[in-house]
Amino acid sequence: MITIVTVGFKNIDEINRTCDSIDNQEGISNIENILVISGVKDEDIKFITREKKKYYREFIINKDKSIYHAMNIGIDTACGNFIFFLNAGDCFAEKDILRKIFSLIKKEKKCYLFRTMQIWKNDIYVRPSIDNLDSLSGNPAHQGFFAPLDANTPRFKEERQIDADYIWMKSCMNIYGFQIRPEIISRFYLGGVSNYPTFNTIYKRFKNQGAVFGVKEFIKFAIRMLLTNKKYYRFTMRIKNNERIT
Repeated sequence: MITIVTVGFKNIDEINRTCDSIDNQEGISNIENILVISGVKDEDIKFITREKKKYYREFIINKDKSIYHAMNIGIDTACGNFIFFLNAGDCFAEKDILRKIFSLIKKEKKCYLFRTMQIWKNDIYVRPSIDNLDSLSGNPAHQGFFAPLDANTPRFKEERQIDADYIWMKSCMNIYGFQIRPEIISRFYLGGVSNYPTFNTIYKRFKNQGAVFGVKEFIKFAIRMLLTNKKYYRFTMRIKNNERIT
């Protein structure tokens, strides 16, 4: 069984979009979806628990203290053999993705690293390009990352405010090994804390990762301020060898 953990905060439209993406998967049966959301109003809670109720979905509402605490709640609640984080706003790339993934991950107990689509407005980028596939080993995306789930599965370092997902994935890869796959499995919308440099992210990089990463974040922030957001993402995606498809 695959456990899909969906973490969300306040934005009910993004939560709905991700739930719909899971519910529209073809031939799903052996999954569970743990929805860990907070900052939602009482009327939204009633709506989401009524309209998105499924036999495979569990709701954990207004229990978490931070995004990484929410992810740890998902791990601690999960019953699957593999775990995948598809957070609020993110979607599967196609309606038969889960069926394809099932046929792959049941063969070996290891981490599976897939490609993702990253979206800003009307621009869509594939991370990474097929020619740069091996870069996933050093820079995996959690929207394309399946990890085994057992007693050895690590937890997220909640004290890390910006890079705990990267640390978690690398820890999983060290424990279980990994396989890189060319399939594109999800759509991820740019503009979040990990890829949109601000004064706040500069501070977090300095605090969590040190001066070098703080300076890098400052440089990215300066570039973003000089360019429009669209041009900023086009520039950064190009230097990362991601493939722009529209």
